[in-house]
Amino acid sequence: MQRHMKRRGLGLVLAVAACLLAGPFVAGAAAKDGGDYGRRVPVAWTRSPNPGGPRMILDGICNPEDQNQCLVPAQTSGLLAGDLQGTAFTLTALGGVPGSTGASASVAVLTVTSSPCGTGTVLFQTFTSVLQGQVSNGRWEIVGGSGTGNLVNVSGSGLSTINPDLTVDFVGKIRCVAS
Repeated sequence: MQRHMKRRGLGLVLAVAACLLAGPFVAGAAAKDGGDYGRRVPVAWTRSPNPGGPRMILDGICNPEDQNQCLVPAQTSGLLAGDLQGTAFTLTALGGVPGSTGASASVAVLTVTSSPCGTGTVLFQTFTSVLQGQVSNGRWEIVGGSGTGNLVNVSGSGLSTINPDLTVDFVGKIRCVAS
């Protein structure tokens, strides 16, 4: 019985080793196009305001029955540096009531010129608790099925921090999937 179990264990080890040596789609090794396929890859990057890009904070939209219920839309562009490099074009809605923590929800189109998965464009969304003039924390995720190029099947999520200087730091993991 023990001999049979040893053979079975050795067979399992050999099968796993064969899978790991089979190629980038199974093992998560780098692919020919630069993608890191098949596993979640840790990433960190910073979004800085683009000094030459559009930046517009529009007039707030308030509930006519209660002027304390307002949303403020904003449109910005930014530069990405770190594990993701490229540009971001973002539309944000900021809400809050006087004397409380605000919240924002953003949708961005990221044009990525360098990443662990390669290049392309992807939709990205963030949800943040906002403390004016202070560090604000939130979460981000890539919108599934929104990618183009090497990012056509990418997914990912993580945490974000908005700094008082309006840079945003992102950390998390992305999964590169071959198309």
